[in-house]
Amino acid sequence: MSIVIVEDPLCSQLAPISYARMAFAIQCGSLRLVDLVGSLDAARFGKVRAHLQTLQRMDFPELPLLDLPASSAAEESPSLLLSARIAPTRKNLQSLHHLLSLADDPYRGTAIVVDRGCVVAVVRPTCTFGQLHSWNIDEIGNWLEGAATYTDISAEAPLTSFQ
Repeated sequence: MSIVIVEDPLCSQLAPISYARMAFAIQCGSLRLVDLVGSLDAARFGKVRAHLQTLQRMDFPELPLLDLPASSAAEESPSLLLSARIAPTRKNLQSLHHLLSLADDPYRGTAIVVDRGCVVAVVRPTCTFGQLHSWNIDEIGNWLEGAATYTDISAEAPLTSFQ
């Protein structure tokens, strides 16, 4: 099981707080998305804007950058792809647990969770670690827009995000 948290182009709408901070590190009350994901039983990776990569390496060693994995892992896909804009709430944590259980089902196809018209989570995404590593934030945003054609399970596991 693996989770990749990605910053998408909509993270810029969180300015000015997102200029010098990864979106997953924005605090809401006493919680941050990085803390919620840290409580899940899965390997975790992050893909942030280029100017924040050094900061992520220093401040969040438990959430390593999505560096190019070994060649065998480059062709694998993560179990769950999450937008860094997901709000750190107790209800979202429950939904994340449910999404991970769905991702563990080998018969389940790719599915999405949408919040206010934007894809914020993809269960069993079709993109690989290698692709995610090579894409910039805009390319990830384009892929997420294209993912809107997959089965929408928002009613089953709703997520709210910062927008």
